Amino acid sequence: MKNKIIFLFVLTSLILSSCLRSQEYSTDDWTKIEYFYENGSLPPPYHYEYMITIMKDLKGTVKFLLGYDDGKSPVLNYEFTFTNEQLEILNKSIKKSKVLTDQRNSFRYEELTEGGSSMSLKITVVTDKTEVLEFNRYVEGKYKDGFEKLLASINNLVPENVWNEFKQKKEEQENSKGK
Repeated sequence: MKNKIIFLFVLTSLILSSCLRSQEYSTDDWTKIEYFYENGSLPPPYHYEYMITIMKDLKGTVKFLLGYDDGKSPVLNYEFTFTNEQLEILNKSIKKSKVLTDQRNSFRYEELTEGGSSMSLKITVVTDKTEVLEFNRYVEGKYKDGFEKLLASINNLVPENVWNEFKQKKEEQENSKGK
């Protein structure tokens, strides 16, 4: 009788632990990535933020906001495409970052705080259901390096000429308001 109780306890524990574990995903499962960055609480001419959206079909968009979302600040929108080679690099970065594995539970997600720059990353995965995985700058420890490389891979998908135009407009904004 004692052996049956122990067996049932072990079996129940195994079943519960498998149900409670996070689902692991592969790089085949993601469909959309959204990366948001803002440079922090600064006076309007110096504040900026951007949102990069990456789709699995080799298309992306980036929206730059020069200032705050007050309806008056300039907004720059760009669409771009990227290559299969760039997608492969992105998928390798995703894999190395561990954001699609059960290790993502080691990442902390906290509400953004006042001051300093902030970022967030959302990855939409679709299997038998759709799930949005959310991350922010509080990735620490052994996952931090891989996560930062993933963010760099996302930024690198945006064409250089788009970044250059954004930087130019940002400088013009700072110079015109700063006088």
